[in-house]
Amino acid sequence: MVNIFIKNISNQVFFKKFLIKKIILKSLPFISEYVAIRDKDIDISVILQNEKQGRDFNIQYRKKDYIPGTLSMPNIASFKNLENNLHYLDLGVIFLIPKKLKKISKKEKVSLKNIYIKYISHSLLHLFNYSHDTIENETRMNLVEEKILKNLQWKI
Repeated sequence: MVNIFIKNISNQVFFKKFLIKKIILKSLPFISEYVAIRDKDIDISVILQNEKQGRDFNIQYRKKDYIPGTLSMPNIASFKNLENNLHYLDLGVIFLIPKKLKKISKKEKVSLKNIYIKYISHSLLHLFNYSHDTIENETRMNLVEEKILKNLQWKI
């Protein structure tokens, strides 16, 4: 069972919670690592931040000084539970910055819904330890992300 916890600490109106959950749940079947663990209890947290919180977090944890649209904090320790055959996984946290996502939507002339699909699915892959730190890893991540986007872009 997948439990998705959403907390808004941004003091801003944001994209509908049920759509955030729907994007996550519809993305998971395309991630082979999820298919291998779908019989486990899985927690995913989503925290909505304002731009200052997102920038401060980005500086503190990534040493990058800009406002991101999203940040991911995978819980690497949780994957150790797989090795120990435990039946519970806390995958980590996806931080969304709604105001920044809205700006990206306007700049790219893409619907806000599609921006959320793109950024949430990308962040979700990071929770499963996908990365784009090498060309090989980026290619692998992009293939899965493209599959998710192709299947979700117009079905949510």
